[in-house]
Amino acid sequence: MADEQGRPGKAPAAQAAAPSWLRHSGCPSSQLESLAILNDIDRPVPGNVLDALQNYGVSTILWSRREDVAGELAG
Repeated sequence: MADEQGRPGKAPAAQAAAPSWLRHSGCPSSQLESLAILNDIDRPVPGNVLDALQNYGVSTILWSRREDVAGELAG
């Protein structure tokens, strides 16, 4: 969840995005996996944003740690 300049957004944006994505996906929730890649280059992602996403079952990857999970995402 980033703003127009790619900066991490606020917790309300994260809280709003997860349920709306689930409502509009058209798939049974048991078949869904969700992932948010969060830009933490200019400033840290607030903990409440990470908590909000986790509460909705959304996995998160911080941009600064993307190389740590590149193999998992590719395969």
